[in-house]
Amino acid sequence: NIKQIYLTKTACVNFVADDKTDNDVRQLFTNSKIKPFSTSEKDIQEMTDARSKYAYSENQELYRTTVKSADLTVFEAFKNFTVIGNVNVNELKKGTEIIICISEDTYDTSLNCLIDKEIHFSQIYDYNPKKDIGVRRDFVFRVAGIVIVPPQEEMYQNAFGVSAGLEFLCSSEAFDNIFGSQYYQGVYIQLYNQNDTQKLINVIKSIKADNPQGEYISKTEVREEIKKINNIVNVVM
Repeated sequence: NIKQIYLTKTACVNFVADDKTDNDVRQLFTNSKIKPFSTSEKDIQEMTDARSKYAYSENQELYRTTVKSADLTVFEAFKNFTVIGNVNVNELKKGTEIIICISEDTYDTSLNCLIDKEIHFSQIYDYNPKKDIGVRRDFVFRVAGIVIVPPQEEMYQNAFGVSAGLEFLCSSEAFDNIFGSQYYQGVYIQLYNQNDTQKLINVIKSIKADNPQGEYISKTEVREEIKKINNIVNVVM
């Protein structure tokens, strides 16, 4: 009764822009630019020291974003959607290319400037809070294309977080080669009969039994917690 099941991993990374980066590309990430917490001398100096510690040059600007993994079957399915550019499964598997996934509701033609661009990503990992130091790694992908996900494709909307904006997707093989072994952070199951909730419960029980160390939170629980937070904010305001 299971139509599709996807497992996803996500890495928090920085998009690194320098003097060679086009302004229209920078503009797309303006809201995620990493800045000092405030304009105070202390915060500005802390930011300067952190950049120096990890050897970022003065002409480099950092923008927060994420890279998510997807199995090759997902990229094959994307061929049924509107694709601007190309989705070459072999190149995705090699780890030389990446694609952008975005909802039809939020897609804008300004994103097209990213196609065929080489995107420089950077990440600080193995951070040791006691020593206040981590390890920097850098990697480059060429943006092969943009996949526009229709609003009715809820499985892909939820699995790849595109309802909140663009998502960079690389193959699972490329993700593991770059970021090493990581836990799956998302399990998305689609049934042929969406009303067969007992079947879904049995599948989840099976997954829990095989992975007892995992923590399982449903989308419904997340939405309920968000409602509680919004209610608190509304009351305070």
